[in-house]
Amino acid sequence: MTDRREELAQFWADLQKDFQAGNPRRLKEYWKTGAGGRKIRWGTSGDLTRCHRLVRQEVPATDMSDDDVWGYCQNLHQELFGRPNPRD
Repeated sequence: MTDRREELAQFWADLQKDFQAGNPRRLKEYWKTGAGGRKIRWGTSGDLTRCHRLVRQEVPATDMSDDDVWGYCQNLHQELFGRPNPRD
């Protein structure tokens, strides 16, 4: 289990470096269709709430406010489905 956690920590660190280097594309891919997207289970009930919870766990509050995280998740939903999430 520790190896998996270390692997995920390294993966996230690499994604953060890409983001800081001006490459948010990989982060979006992760949260939309990658491992993060599979955890969110887009298109099912509660997807926006799961997105917020999971992104909030990974992104320090000093980098994004709660409102920013909600907006980020809503934007991902819009990109995936062509409309905002009205339920969550």
